[in-house]
Amino acid sequence: MKFFTVREIQKNPSKVWSGTKKHGQSVITRNGKPDFLLVNINEESLEKIYDKIISYKGLLAFENMQKHVSEQDFITDEEINEEIYNLRKEKNKRQEK
Repeated sequence: MKFFTVREIQKNPSKVWSGTKKHGQSVITRNGKPDFLLVNINEESLEKIYDKIISYKGLLAFENMQKHVSEQDFITDEEINEEIYNLRKEKNKRQEK
């Protein structure tokens, strides 16, 4: 994987395109941090690659939400299920009386 700066794209775009073609993918950095990913594709692979990227971005978003929720001291699925079980147990006891 090759790294290029935003400035390199502006000054010498052909260098970025040829580097991406040679290495298969390139990372474009802004202020030293990754900002864009360029991926060498063709007509046959466009939709598959695009779908995979979108799916993976969705997965990352979901994992980030899970991490955020776990850091917020929300109750876990196990705790929810235990609470449901106890409430149903209580309800059944009341109905038996």
